[in-house]
Amino acid sequence: MVESFKASGIKGLYSAQGLQNAWFEPADKYTTNLNALISHEESSDFLKTFPALSTITSQFAKNANELAVYNNATYLTNLQFCMEALNETRVLNVDHSTLVSKPNAGALLKSNNGTYTNTPIENGDLHEWIVESFGSLEEFRTLLLNQAHAIKGDGFTWLVANNASGDAKRMDLENLFVVNTYNAGVPDDNVRGGQMNKLADQQKETKPQQEDIKSIDEEALDRAMETIGTVESVYAKVNQGKTNYVPILCLNASPKAYLADYGVFGKRQYLDNVWECIDWEVVERRAPSREKRSSSYI
Repeated sequence: MVESFKASGIKGLYSAQGLQNAWFEPADKYTTNLNALISHEESSDFLKTFPALSTITSQFAKNANELAVYNNATYLTNLQFCMEALNETRVLNVDHSTLVSKPNAGALLKSNNGTYTNTPIENGDLHEWIVESFGSLEEFRTLLLNQAHAIKGDGFTWLVANNASGDAKRMDLENLFVVNTYNAGVPDDNVRGGQMNKLADQQKETKPQQEDIKSIDEEALDRAMETIGTVESVYAKVNQGKTNYVPILCLNASPKAYLADYGVFGKRQYLDNVWECIDWEVVERRAPSREKRSSSYI
């Protein structure tokens, strides 16, 4: 879908150059980096099998030695997830030429005061689910765009379904939530849990060596551990009431997504326009039924 907009941009959101900056340029960079890492003679045998991006993300979140692989795979996956749910605006009176003119900072700092036309299918399952979760479509839109606007630097804002049971094998899907991720983060608790498990394993491996170090002030160390806790205790806290998130919609809140067309002060206008270009049919297809019993990232 995005490829068809390469020459002209996405009406109501991106000029051709803006789309180049937001998608084609970073996608090419992350793909090139991944290909180089995969073909490198020191890369693991796992990479040489060309697994899916989501599999790479999950596998290498647990391996600090392959951080570059994880970062590139995650950025590319997140961007792809964002772009797949965008389409040209259906608002006929949008003057696309205004997107590439020099913006007026004062005007761009203002929101559109809740004026919007693009909405999920009226009385559809997703529309009903959003209203149940956030109170109204207006409240959801405000939260989603404000969360994205609050991100400073690289990041993404997600609409996710919440598996309240915390059991990866059961999908007792209840409310929808809006969550932010930053840099190469993902809205997948299983990935974050993998990182904590790796830290816990490393701590267990180093305990015998730590016991042999006599120069450490053991009393000071004990006091510090009482304050910050062990990896195991921290892991227990973050997993208390653990949930599993199923991503449905993603907004790219990074500067590169809007600077070319909207300028430094244009993020609010960019986000308003993103809303008008969300392809709700794609989002509807992504949304799991509440009876679904399994989940995966992307």
